[in-house]
Amino acid sequence: MSLIYESILTCPTCGYRQKQSIPSEKLEKYFCVGCACVITISKEECCVFCVYGSHTCLVEQGWELMEIKLNKDP
Repeated sequence: MSLIYESILTCPTCGYRQKQSIPSEKLEKYFCVGCACVITISKEECCVFCVYGSHTCLVEQGWELMEIKLNKDP
């Protein structure tokens, strides 16, 4: 399994697309440089990458499970 570390976030307000590195923690908001607004998600949603990104966040991709496995293997 390989992880994807970059995603293109698309602003739901203006449609501006930004290439972003996906952090290891879930992001609940991001700043759109296209229209200068802050995009947020609802409490039911995972993170901005899962909602507005071309790729889901590292947590949803299984990053945490992969880290656990790597730490257990000799």
